[in-house]
Amino acid sequence: MRGRHFALVQTHFHAPAEHGIDGKRYPLEGHFVFRAPDGRLAVVAVLYRENAGNKQFAAIVKAARRDHAVALPVFDAAALMPHDIDHYYHYLGSLTTPPLSENVEWYVLADPVDLSRDDIAEFTRLYAHNARQPQPLNGRPLLEYKD
Repeated sequence: MRGRHFALVQTHFHAPAEHGIDGKRYPLEGHFVFRAPDGRLAVVAVLYRENAGNKQFAAIVKAARRDHAVALPVFDAAALMPHDIDHYYHYLGSLTTPPLSENVEWYVLADPVDLSRDDIAEFTRLYAHNARQPQPLNGRPLLEYKD
């Protein structure tokens, strides 16, 4: 992330999305949580829209069981990301779930990823309303990057 080294430590999803772009809120959002060697956290947020299916997300939905960890035979984080990751929004905020840690670097990717209607519906059935409402910026700068 901008020349610094972070390792992926967790991925989870929220329905509906916790972020919006230009007033549009998506049915699902993925959070890819990264930790730097010094403990600093960064989250890459991916917005998902209803359209074509995604094999990696379909496998996640198939394995999903509320409150049970299920190992996936293969997890390909790149398959859950948009092809263009050079357009994103960046701000400093907090985690959206406990412990609500502050000073988290957020990178919200501008281009949504397609998921099937059935997979979104099944995830939402299992994890309905597991999202925090969008929060005000409260004076924090929001930067937009386009490469």
